Amino acid sequence: MAHHLAVMTALADGARFALAAHPDQAVTAMDAVSATGRAALSDMHALLGVLADHSGQESAGTSPQPDLNALAALAAQVSDAGLPVTFTISGADGFPVAQGLQLVAYRVVQEALTNALKHGGSGARALVDVRVTGHMLGVEVVDQGGAPSIRPYGAEPTQGRGLLGMRERVAAYDGTLQVGPRPQGGWRVVVLLPRTEDDEP
Repeated sequence: MAHHLAVMTALADGARFALAAHPDQAVTAMDAVSATGRAALSDMHALLGVLADHSGQESAGTSPQPDLNALAALAAQVSDAGLPVTFTISGADGFPVAQGLQLVAYRVVQEALTNALKHGGSGARALVDVRVTGHMLGVEVVDQGGAPSIRPYGAEPTQGRGLLGMRERVAAYDGTLQVGPRPQGGWRVVVLLPRTEDDEP
């Protein structure tokens, strides 16, 4: 939900600035706001369905969980919101990846891009690299924007709710998470999730 709201805010701000000089761009941005809002509502309905089901009440149903195939669309959505994203993925066709690992990877990328969108600053760009090997699913998200950090690279950042959620998801699958500022500005998130030959999509 936070990701969708961040995207909608960025799109709406862009539409407001483009309205006078580029009304066609403003219309495109508002169409994207509408689509993102519908996606947020769908996610909320799915969440309420899960909560209702867990509380013993009638379930409202759930939507399919996002996987590695959904990452390209996520990168495009964030790019449309004003943060250019370069996305690469390798090895996904050669090795099966369990659905739970795919969901963790998606949520990590989503959270990292949301933070970059909110805090990257003017001229920020992001790189997302996903690699699947025989024993590992690796995710790296680098935000190349913002001013150089005064915090040494690798220093532990303040743990906000988003970072805590990211860390908990990764730990649940015995993975490792490295996150922190880059000396030249921006942030870097690296996740390694172990997989086995028995993994199934």
